[in-house]
Amino acid sequence: MVVGISDYQDAAIPDLRFADRDAEAFANFLRSPAGGALDGDHLKVLTNDQATLGQIAAALDWLMEVAQEGDNAIIYFSGHGDVENKRLSQPGYLLGWDAPARNYMAGGAVNVRDFQDIVSTLSVTNKARVVVITDACHSGKLSGSEINGAQLTGQNLARQFANEVKILSCQPNEYSIEGEQWGGGRGAFSYHLVDALYGLADQNNDLFVTLQEAGRYLEDHVTAEVAPVSQVPMVLGNRTEQLASVDGKLLADLRAGRTSQMQMLSPVEMRGMEDEVLAGVDTTVRETYRLFKKALKDKVFLEPATACADAYYERLMAEPKMARLHSTMTRNYAAALQDDAQQVMNIMLKSGLTSEILSAAKAAHIYRNYPAHLDRAAELLGSGHYMYAALKARRHYFEGTLQTTRSEKKQQFFQALHWQADMPHAYTALINSYPAEQADSAEHYASKAMQIVPAWVKPYIYLSVFYEYAKQPVKAEELLNRASQVDSGSILVWYSKALFYHSQKNTMPPSIGI
Repeated sequence: MVVGISDYQDAAIPDLRFADRDAEAFANFLRSPAGGALDGDHLKVLTNDQATLGQIAAALDWLMEVAQEGDNAIIYFSGHGDVENKRLSQPGYLLGWDAPARNYMAGGAVNVRDFQDIVSTLSVTNKARVVVITDACHSGKLSGSEINGAQLTGQNLARQFANEVKILSCQPNEYSIEGEQWGGGRGAFSYHLVDALYGLADQNNDLFVTLQEAGRYLEDHVTAEVAPVSQVPMVLGNRTEQLASVDGKLLADLRAGRTSQMQMLSPVEMRGMEDEVLAGVDTTVRETYRLFKKALKDKVFLEPATACADAYYERLMAEPKMARLHSTMTRNYAAALQDDAQQVMNIMLKSGLTSEILSAAKAAHIYRNYPAHLDRAAELLGSGHYMYAALKARRHYFEGTLQTTRSEKKQQFFQALHWQADMPHAYTALINSYPAEQADSAEHYASKAMQIVPAWVKPYIYLSVFYEYAKQPVKAEELLNRASQVDSGSILVWYSKALFYHSQKNTMPPSIGI
């Protein structure tokens, strides 16, 4: 049973962006060989308006009817989880599509105590192995530690968990984080969970993923990537339990796709928190928050001094009632500060046709603010953040592109490599920082860049330019031809060849067409 709700019926319940996509991604895993190759008779998927309380209850009843001893009963829920604050016990709820805001006893929501009774029935009475996965705010309430606590003996709790596995997106009172950097729009937990189950968590390469391996993978990736926001997934159950078998070819393809991705710091959203916090502050604070978000969107970061994102950020950080949003604001401000620089670096690794290539003056104009923006982003996140070193490296790289002398450029590019030793952009930039008589240095740094990104044509082109200026056109042309072999469809290669043959007017091959 797979449930994902992004679009809630009640306008007072904040919609989510990607919960339904998370559910579809998990359902696709279950349809794959790694997930059991489930067909429509064994898999119920409810998204958005299909996931009413009635339909969720019917699917849970179906599970209890059909699950038998030795079966795997899997329950996945991505959506809002909340607590009922009016009652002393503050029971937890999973909100269905038709839940009424802040009045969950009225219907539309599954009481966690009832939910746990169903899970226990599946594991104890039906003797099925139950896997419960929740990606919801306050999902720590589903761990069992606060459910039926005084009413169950230790023996019953042990029996309850004996045949159950629970994987929860966050600790009690934390929020699940979602953003476009995870699979084009997913929750961080769901994205990495599916990757883990497909085999990226298989640390001992035995072609099985255990609960312990999945838990470690989630902690290593989710917690780090959402920082400084706090989200620590939880796993409960037998740590040696095998959750998935691994398809070797599929895993190889998955790993190949991951190795070419650059680290990115992107905005995140806390599922459901923003509206809740803003409801408790005065209109002045709400307006300042609106202006802060608008300044981020308009890229008005550090000036004018009193009407920029930085000014609004500092005011909001001094407001105690906004404290629950402070870490998200910090993350999103830092992401916005580095976004343009990140996009430029991505373009360099793809087409390579940046303003730096087409016009040095234009590049200097565009890049002039990047060092200050990247410095501020690093400062906001702090030296303990996983992106700190990359941000400092990029700051020095762009500073180097703005310098006018070889010695100044080299100093900045070496500083970039001090922070990030595998930065291909800095190695490539060093190629043309050397005079003609130091070809061995140019070759060395070109080789470094080629090793890090084998499919990147830019090191070949920069080394070709180096040899052209060194009056060695044969070597220059040879490198351009090697670049063509790496990527025959690269616009940058053809553009560079056109420039080369134009400069070598008397050696232009007669076969070269328009």
